Amino acid sequence: MSVFIKRMVGKGAQVAARIAIACTSGSSSKGVSCEDSEDRVLAKYGYSKKPLWGHLPSLQSSSLDVSIVVPCYNAEHYLPKLLDTALNQHTRYSYEVIAVDDGSNDGTLSLLNSYASRFPNLVVYHQNNGGISMARNKGIELAKGEYVGFADQDDYLSLDFVEVLLCNAKLHDADMTQCGYVRIKQQGRSYEVKTPDCVLGINDLDGRCKYISGLMWRSLYRKSCFERVRFPEHFYYEDMLNRMVFMRILKKVIIISDLLYYYCDHDDQTSKRQAGRVTDIRKLDQYWLAKSFIEYTTNDLGYDINDAQYRQLLHEWGTLLWRRTRGLDKKCRKAIFRLASSYLCGLNYRCANLTSLESIQEQSLIQRNYIAWELISFSSIALS
Repeated sequence: MSVFIKRMVGKGAQVAARIAIACTSGSSSKGVSCEDSEDRVLAKYGYSKKPLWGHLPSLQSSSLDVSIVVPCYNAEHYLPKLLDTALNQHTRYSYEVIAVDDGSNDGTLSLLNSYASRFPNLVVYHQNNGGISMARNKGIELAKGEYVGFADQDDYLSLDFVEVLLCNAKLHDADMTQCGYVRIKQQGRSYEVKTPDCVLGINDLDGRCKYISGLMWRSLYRKSCFERVRFPEHFYYEDMLNRMVFMRILKKVIIISDLLYYYCDHDDQTSKRQAGRVTDIRKLDQYWLAKSFIEYTTNDLGYDINDAQYRQLLHEWGTLLWRRTRGLDKKCRKAIFRLASSYLCGLNYRCANLTSLESIQEQSLIQRNYIAWELISFSSIALS
């Protein structure tokens, strides 16, 4: 489908969503009935509610400037390029690379030990297979850097990744610095992804919505940001942590346009397509994580919901929920849509600065208009 046709179809779907909203305008939104309580609905479709994480170990004191955490699983063919770039950074700062072998059954651990014998700043930790979040959390626990960054095992870094990101973090006393990246497709095709240089204070809500990415691997974070949060374990879509929690609580974020990270697609990669291959009921992690992060941020961390977080929730339960639950039974999708609708209404929060698409997403959820929700979610993808 050509770009022109795709955009025309997207605009048509947006118009249809507006009409669907108008047809139900003025009707009262109903909450989920006792018979359709969250526990009952999730249990009916075999989804088990889980806590975000267990006990949070204390963080190490900081004796280095940066720790780069690399979860590794059956990655012996790709790791050398990442390790060669991560361990040979051109920087004045002290740093370490923490490679967490997550129960690999190939030569990954042997390769890591070989590199560790030559590079004293490489820390290798082996654990039983527990998934990328558990591996990242172990890296955070071991980190001795003031700032922590993450890299996927089959990507690689610019040789000034640490220097440029940390220099900006220290210059602005930032909690997070985020860079641009190059996506390298198969057969060597590539394209650049970058945003304008900017400094985002805690009240720069529009900028946070526009520029803070859900991609954890192109940033450095002040390690203390993880004092009371970690990656959610045994869930898909774990990078929602960045969008739903850090977007809200970080005091200062620096966005730089420098292309410092290289994100690589491979036929047999495991780290990038895992979520895209979800075909079971765990797709409902998209609903449960968004709700759990909102509640943890407000109830446990003490932050009231704000416009940026609310707009992100609309995105999580609009386009992303629609896209990620495709393939599930339609009755299940409708039931989860109603749960999201009921929860959104119960927040009693409204944002006056929504985009046109966000406004329709909000109205579709508030009015429990499933058809409008499907149309506007499709439109959002078609017009992106």
